[in-house]
Amino acid sequence: MRKTSYLTSSLPHMISLTHLFSGFLSILMVMRGHFIIAAWLIVLSLILDSLDGHIARSFECTSLFGRELDSLADVVSFVVTPAVFTFGILFAKISPWFVLVLFFYLAGGTLRLARYNVTPSGGPHFEGLPTPAAAVTLTMTLLACLRDGWMELPLCLAVVLLLILAISYLMFSHVPYPKFSAMKFSMWKPFFYFELLILVLLSWWISLETGAAVVFLIYLFLSPVYCLHLNGLPSDNKTEAAVKKERGGKSCF
Repeated sequence: MRKTSYLTSSLPHMISLTHLFSGFLSILMVMRGHFIIAAWLIVLSLILDSLDGHIARSFECTSLFGRELDSLADVVSFVVTPAVFTFGILFAKISPWFVLVLFFYLAGGTLRLARYNVTPSGGPHFEGLPTPAAAVTLTMTLLACLRDGWMELPLCLAVVLLLILAISYLMFSHVPYPKFSAMKFSMWKPFFYFELLILVLLSWWISLETGAAVVFLIYLFLSPVYCLHLNGLPSDNKTEAAVKKERGGKSCF
């Protein structure tokens, strides 16, 4: 392992703390009624969360401390903040019992992160829906409903309720989701271009928020199918980790 300076080894931690601050700031924006800013701060947290791990691996300065710090920041930005965001947007439309539904989301996200800390995924897929994807899917769907006037539709609240319950289950489930950072780009290039096309078309036709919401909803429901497709590819098209796991007798599940 190459030697790294204190600044280099601390850089991933500083990014994790910035990602934590972004989630905290999002909560403050919800309290002030600035839901658009709050939603995009969660997206910023997702970007920062991807960046800190990539930098830590690039400089070979990964550590147990860094993993724990990242998970604690994830609890705030991708578990607590989306729940507060949802409550803030739907406050005038929900009964006190809806808080229990939000608790399911909190429990699902927290349990998923705790499980990941104990048994981190080293293969080409995540076990359960990653919390960043869950957070952005929920917040962008709600923001699209708010900005495009869908919140007034009779079935909107029921759809949001079902979405929260589905996300809560998927986070702590064993449903596989592709870990694109562990794959060659050529393996998921068709999926990437399909999602990009959807984002561009819907952003132009309706709104950026709707485009982002649909892109993440597609990831939510179609990625497990895509993971099964990748699991059926010949060994030379898979990542080394995928081949080792397959030889060990384990499937994508």
